[in-house]
Amino acid sequence: MRYFVYSTACALFFVGLTGCARHTHENLHATLWMQTAGEYHAACHQAFQQAKLQLDAALSNTEWTASLEQKAAGGYQSKRPAIICDVDESLLDNSPYQAQLVRDDAFYTSASWREWVDEEAAEPLPGALAFIRYAKSRGVETIYVTNRKADEEPATRRNLKAVGFPVGDDPDAVLTKGSDNGTEWQSNKTDRRKSVAQNYRILLLVGDDMNDFLDGTKVGDPQVRQQIAAQHADMWGRKWIVLPNPTYGSWEAATIDKDYTQSDFAKLKQKYQKLRGYRNN
Repeated sequence: MRYFVYSTACALFFVGLTGCARHTHENLHATLWMQTAGEYHAACHQAFQQAKLQLDAALSNTEWTASLEQKAAGGYQSKRPAIICDVDESLLDNSPYQAQLVRDDAFYTSASWREWVDEEAAEPLPGALAFIRYAKSRGVETIYVTNRKADEEPATRRNLKAVGFPVGDDPDAVLTKGSDNGTEWQSNKTDRRKSVAQNYRILLLVGDDMNDFLDGTKVGDPQVRQQIAAQHADMWGRKWIVLPNPTYGSWEAATIDKDYTQSDFAKLKQKYQKLRGYRNN
């Protein structure tokens, strides 16, 4: 969610139109795709249709669990069924926030993000609400595991409820990053999945980032992340439902070696170097 203004001084990244420098925002295409492309809507509906089919399969098989942590621990077969869902870009659409950054030539800050969260204006992703309501009709609880901060939880709950998502009053229905019931949850979601696994059989995991599914994915090497994804190929589309998010995520952090302290120029240079063209230049 950073941007870079092209100039003649940055010839390595120069994109010309009739000899003139082109001023653009790094997140323009990704955000525009999410807001305008029928293909994005189709991909979301496809993911949730698949989730519905897999939910039915999971309910008919008491040995089924989507959590690697729960599978390793065992003893889950008789527990109540639940699904774990990420919130941002998995159930709620925050593209208006991204679009505002693009229009303002700005980049992410915790203050601007908090302003958006407090608007409580995020809408459901295509197909998301129908799926969560279907899960509820089958007696399956939804646990919302999000990396929004603990002090953003009240607004998050209100936003989810306002657009129709079933959110229980139990404090553990929404698990945020930070302090929750005396536990300091980190951005890694493994401990929160373990917490849910104490009370529920986890049927599906739904998210837009590999961190929503398994540990060890927040690394600064895209190839390592691809290898991790391949190692769990049998889980995708079966027990793990992933939504497309080209605007931000740990995938982006991997392209810049997880170093957001470097300059925008340095980060953009690394991203260009990660591209694979067909010529040796």
